[in-house]
Amino acid sequence: MHNLFPEIGDVNGARGDTPMGVLDGPASRHPELASCGLRFGTSVVEPRDAVHGDVARAYLYMSGAYPDAVRLDETTRTTFERWHAADPPDELEQIRNRMIRAEQGNGNPWIE
Repeated sequence: MHNLFPEIGDVNGARGDTPMGVLDGPASRHPELASCGLRFGTSVVEPRDAVHGDVARAYLYMSGAYPDAVRLDETTRTTFERWHAADPPDELEQIRNRMIRAEQGNGNPWIE
């Protein structure tokens, strides 16, 4: 459950399987969805700054828990570790982690 978040269907559909990362130019695709804060580039999408850490911790958890299924290259891992450091877990994320641990049996070590 550590990687499950409610999403707006149109935004999730527009993102598809485009990887998360840092835009290397101006946002170019789906300007009509800009109000959600997800910036669409040509090869990556970047979440709004306020959730960089949340996104990073979900991916870092998944890569540790399922290394054969979720592989992060060095650049992406470095980006996510930087996002994690710049946007530490807030109280709501910690509460969510405790609730998932109680239900699922494990917490996200990037939050604990």
